[in-house]
Amino acid sequence: MVSESKKPTTHDSHEKQLDTKILRSVVLQMHEAFPKICIAWNVKGSMNKNWKMLFERLDTDGSGRLDYNEFTGALADVLKIDVPEDHLKALWAYVDHDKSELVSIEEFQHACYLLLLEDWPILSEERLEQICIIINDAAVHEFSKEGSGVTSGNWFQIFNKFDTDESGRLGFEELEGVTRMRDPGLNLRESDLSTHDLKGLWKAIDKDCSGDVTVDEYMHFMRARGPQMHELTDYSKKMRGLSLGNEIKVLPDLDDEAREAAEALPVSALREVVLQMHEAFPKICLAWNVRNSMRGNWQMLFERLDTDGSGMLHYGEFQDAIREVLSLDVAEDKVWGLWCYVDKDRSTQVTIGEFQSALYLLLLDAWPSLETEHLNRLCEIINDAAVHEFSKESIAVSSGNWFQIFNKFDTDESGRLGWEELEGVTRMRDPGLNLREEDLSTHDLKGLWKAMDADSDGNITVDEFMH
Repeated sequence: MVSESKKPTTHDSHEKQLDTKILRSVVLQMHEAFPKICIAWNVKGSMNKNWKMLFERLDTDGSGRLDYNEFTGALADVLKIDVPEDHLKALWAYVDHDKSELVSIEEFQHACYLLLLEDWPILSEERLEQICIIINDAAVHEFSKEGSGVTSGNWFQIFNKFDTDESGRLGFEELEGVTRMRDPGLNLRESDLSTHDLKGLWKAIDKDCSGDVTVDEYMHFMRARGPQMHELTDYSKKMRGLSLGNEIKVLPDLDDEAREAAEALPVSALREVVLQMHEAFPKICLAWNVRNSMRGNWQMLFERLDTDGSGMLHYGEFQDAIREVLSLDVAEDKVWGLWCYVDKDRSTQVTIGEFQSALYLLLLDAWPSLETEHLNRLCEIINDAAVHEFSKESIAVSSGNWFQIFNKFDTDESGRLGWEELEGVTRMRDPGLNLREEDLSTHDLKGLWKAMDADSDGNITVDEFMH
């Protein structure tokens, strides 16, 4: 159940018993069989999600893992494609990266994606810059027909036009779909921007080969190569609470000596400010009629402050967030010290990802680190409680079936757990584990969360939970 931190694997790290072209040909056969399957199952096709859909249909025992026999059965019985035995074994060896003889949904999905991605073109920097300009110009032109247009160089706005499911992540289908669509869309034909170039752009943005592109990945890539957004007008600065004049407020009202001292403040002092902010959120969430969520709160605050949709905050806005929105009386040296912690690259502006991650890390760092033996005991408590409590439902949970248990915690069915879901289901009754503080303390629950969230990204995937 406890996971080690891990990044998505790359094509080069997978075993290749046969030539990559042969492995890819099998995946392409599978990929080409999906449109018919999607129609039969009445679901929407998606390059990265098709594998997940197939996996879930085959995983009849709800274990969250497939073995080789289930894998070969998928190809023969479900997708109805004929593949030579040596090709199947070679593909399985590629997919089963850790040689466990079982593959999780994420291993299966990711490996198939890597084999397709490997054949996509690598474009020159000059061509990537040209493509960014084409997309920017088309977005400004086409979305000017709507009530709210797109500003040239505002890659945050453009990302939101592509992100049709509002997940905060792009799939290739979204990039391709919005590029080709009309009203709303970029209306770019093959002659304007070829599929070859679109695939090359996607491959360059998805540098970690994860299969999706976050808002941070997209903005950093596009801003480095495409047009930049114009400077804010005095009116915009005034509306955003920034100091007027030639520059956005990027420095505190402190002399050099005080500023240097603030930059050297210990983490414990910065954490005090974050805890004050965190404790102010329940009242804010109630006033704004939104759900309170430890990690989501920072995103919510960021988006409320980012009134021009640039996807970036400056120091002046950050200061206003603390003093005016959260109504906290915090000395400017502490505000500046916290800002320097968040703005690690000293760019004088922070993205939503930097803002969210830095503040979450300050909270997480204070949570306990538990010994492996103690973590194992906590897993037993959760397993036993799940088996007992969910036996009252029509579909019970099997002991040790962490995939089923994960799904009980995943109340929003996002495929990822937030801290509030873990804590909420642990404490809740009907449905829930009904574990009181004396059964499983909040101290231990925080230690368990910290161990599972080894990559400190603020949520737990099904793979992290199960491992």
